[in-house]
Amino acid sequence: GAIAEGPPISGRSAPTPFNLLPESEKKRQIRIPTSRQLREMFDALEVDFPPNADVQTLRALAYEFDIVARYKQKMGGAMPGGERGAESGSDGSFGGATGKPSSSSSS
Repeated sequence: GAIAEGPPISGRSAPTPFNLLPESEKKRQIRIPTSRQLREMFDALEVDFPPNADVQTLRALAYEFDIVARYKQKMGGAMPGGERGAESGSDGSFGGATGKPSSSSSS
């Protein structure tokens, strides 16, 4: 799809690592979604991200582009996939949510 925001991946400088960003409510909100949910938010907002990005890179980009707040505003406060799994990541751990391909709605 079209890239609605930011330069192409190849033209971007690397974002500040997520763990080096100052603590804030914005940073806390970015820790809540799983990496799968962050990817869904980027897709919904048409913001390009590296397909092989790890969770720290996704979080850093989410911080840079204010993805969580923009997504909630666009979607009326809803998180991707309902609220499923949203609270399990509130301490920053993402357990088994990494790298598992979704088998639903592949078109």
